[in-house]
Amino acid sequence: RQLDLLKSKIQQMEDNVKVASELRVNAEKRWADSEADKSVISAEKEEALEQLSALRTQALKSREKKEALEKALESARRDAGSNKLERELHSLAPQDEKKENTQKEKEREKTEERLQGEGGVGEGEEKE
Repeated sequence: RQLDLLKSKIQQMEDNVKVASELRVNAEKRWADSEADKSVISAEKEEALEQLSALRTQALKSREKKEALEKALESARRDAGSNKLERELHSLAPQDEKKENTQKEKEREKTEERLQGEGGVGEGEEKE
């Protein structure tokens, strides 16, 4: 009877060893899988960081290009405004000169009329 009891305990121990061995094997597999996952995650993280860096560089270049285009547009607007103003000034200048000449002519005529009315002093002569 003790022999049967010992055999039963030995069988139970062997079963426990088998279960422990299976648990160890499963734990090792899970650990290996987690290490593989870590490698994959690390590689994906590295790739994501590279993409992020590339996107930042692209964004910086785009911002610089945008600023350059805005400056060029502003400069073109100033030049266009300046050119328009110059054209307007040139187109107005002859009119202004005509007005000024007409005004000077009228003033000269008035002065001549006044001088003639004051004693007959003519053009080029001075009244004393």
